[in-house]
Amino acid sequence: MKKILLILILSISIIGLSNEKKLNNKKVIKNAVNMNSGKLNYIEGIKNPEDLVHIPNTNWIISSGMAPNSGLHLVNIKNKKVEKIEYNTNTLDIYSDMKEPVSEELQAHGISIRDIGNKQYKLYVVAHHGKDEIHDLANAKGLESIEIFNINMKKEKPVFTWQGRVKLPEGLVGNAVVSDTKGGIYTTVALHPGNTAMDFFGNKPTGAIYYLKEGEKEFKKLNGTELIGNNGIEISKDGKSLYVVSMDGISKFEILDINGEKEVKLIKTQKINVGLGDNIHWYKDELIISASRLENCPNNKPDFSCMKGYHVSTINPETLKITTILKGENSDKFSGVSVVLPIGNTLWFGSFTGNVIAYRKFK
Repeated sequence: MKKILLILILSISIIGLSNEKKLNNKKVIKNAVNMNSGKLNYIEGIKNPEDLVHIPNTNWIISSGMAPNSGLHLVNIKNKKVEKIEYNTNTLDIYSDMKEPVSEELQAHGISIRDIGNKQYKLYVVAHHGKDEIHDLANAKGLESIEIFNINMKKEKPVFTWQGRVKLPEGLVGNAVVSDTKGGIYTTVALHPGNTAMDFFGNKPTGAIYYLKEGEKEFKKLNGTELIGNNGIEISKDGKSLYVVSMDGISKFEILDINGEKEVKLIKTQKINVGLGDNIHWYKDELIISASRLENCPNNKPDFSCMKGYHVSTINPETLKITTILKGENSDKFSGVSVVLPIGNTLWFGSFTGNVIAYRKFK
């Protein structure tokens, strides 16, 4: 039980250890009723679907799989079928000396997608490599990287091409990832070496954001981004702000270019009172998160016995005002919510544990 509790707390708090009919999505969210009703349905066959992204204007969801021999998965939202992603290899010049990841050893964590035009997309994947599960977030035991794929949507079904990888600094375990329009990559690290899981409940920072400039091969820590358990990350649509989920809450950073180098300035941090946070993504003009609720836990502290359900909350990107639009209950088949992905009038949920993706209607 203690082992399950530890994994649960780590995953939800820190790493997530995570063309249906077109509607006016923003209107659906605003008219939502904050209730527990709603039946969960399931798609089986994905081990630890920790993060989800939608290929825009298609019937396809990409799911990570944060477990040995899980990797990346393609989900058809119309027929509810899932398949493991197969990919071609065509490395970019800067990565020409690298070999594609070994499918059986790719453990995909946080993922992010960017539209680059002409029905092409870039997919960025936080990858843990190896045949053993990741247990120590403060000390990497094997290769830790950001894997880069191209997605071609010129046909009905996406075609994936692996283009290269960037290794994380020695000893660091990655968590979430996002890119900017110039090809730069931001990734979060929840625990720096020397910290332990118990430090998540202390007062000292344990992680940070790291940045890779386009054309370079080494990540650099962004000073001033040290939080307690840096987790999900997203970038503003104008590329001027970063949003990071942590045990502190949701933090907004201003991105600065000073003498050609990236720096950031903390603008504000807002506590997530309803529960924990994990992966964060855009939903129309707001940000959206989902994770376990803590309202039944003494002093809102994570505890296995009291984390009985999940919340879905939107975040105003300017003020960081958090609005809980839905509260739901776990089931025997699904718990440990790490991400929510709204598509039309359906909410799709990923989890850091188990072998299913869940979905439910949302009116």
